[in-house]
Amino acid sequence: LMIEEYLPNGDLTEYIDTKWKLDIDILTRIALAIGYLHYRNTYHLNLKAENILLDAKDTFKFTDQRLPYLH
Repeated sequence: LMIEEYLPNGDLTEYIDTKWKLDIDILTRIALAIGYLHYRNTYHLNLKAENILLDAKDTFKFTDQRLPYLH
């Protein structure tokens, strides 16, 4: 059994389809988060819009059912 946080805004693909655009603020935050993960030698091996989920405040979370690669 896996319990996850409820993220009502769906994934990044749904967000783009609904709003017809991608906010530069969200892109910047995603890029900074990826940079931080790489700095910590952690790599998301399946990064795509479907694996970036957004909550009610458009705060994103990376998700995937596989484990990240720790270098």
